[in-house]
Amino acid sequence: MSNSFQIPKRAYDGLRDLIEMGPEKLEQLSKELADRELTLDTSELTRSLATAIQFPAEKVERAIFVVLIPLNGLRAAFRVSANEFLDLLAKLIARQNEEWDKENGETWRRVAPKVEPLLAPNGYFAWLNKTFQLLSNRPIVAREFKILTELRPVYDDELSAIKAMVITSTLVVDYEEAGKPKRLHVTVDQSDLRALREQLDRANKKLQLLEEQAGHLGVPVLVAGIE
Repeated sequence: MSNSFQIPKRAYDGLRDLIEMGPEKLEQLSKELADRELTLDTSELTRSLATAIQFPAEKVERAIFVVLIPLNGLRAAFRVSANEFLDLLAKLIARQNEEWDKENGETWRRVAPKVEPLLAPNGYFAWLNKTFQLLSNRPIVAREFKILTELRPVYDDELSAIKAMVITSTLVVDYEEAGKPKRLHVTVDQSDLRALREQLDRANKKLQLLEEQAGHLGVPVLVAGIE
């Protein structure tokens, strides 16, 4: 069965951004990425690249996240070269969106050779795609944590007086499982919160130690969630 995929509508805006960059800025973008270390700070990456090639940051960001990173993943999955993948992409565009191809196909084909290095195996966005896959390819991914604290009254049998007040805490975990958002509520007491604090302190110490030791490998150490 031949390689094929459905191009999402939002991707065409990203393709237009690459067209608008033009051959010169695309070539400059490739040069900017040549010796750049991988990072998870994508906001800073976008700002830095946008400044370097003098192009609007929001368009650089869209081109990266709706075109360059996902297309690198598809190219790797299909096990084809960047050139072969771009040929496939052009055919799919002509088949799936004739109107866009009529309006933009010629200019896209002119800039495609400059896009090729950005889709190359072992290129910056190929590695960035692999990095994001390592972070996301897990059955359950946490999205948010909250601790809700409530003051609840203890009434007498006749509901005529309050005999005591009880403070309760609930740990709320928003997470994603198989692409579906879910929420978990866990009742915790003060001893649970102390244990959680201790575990967080231990995790931070382990993180610092691993960063220090892994740094001796001579490659950047990427820590998810650090700004």
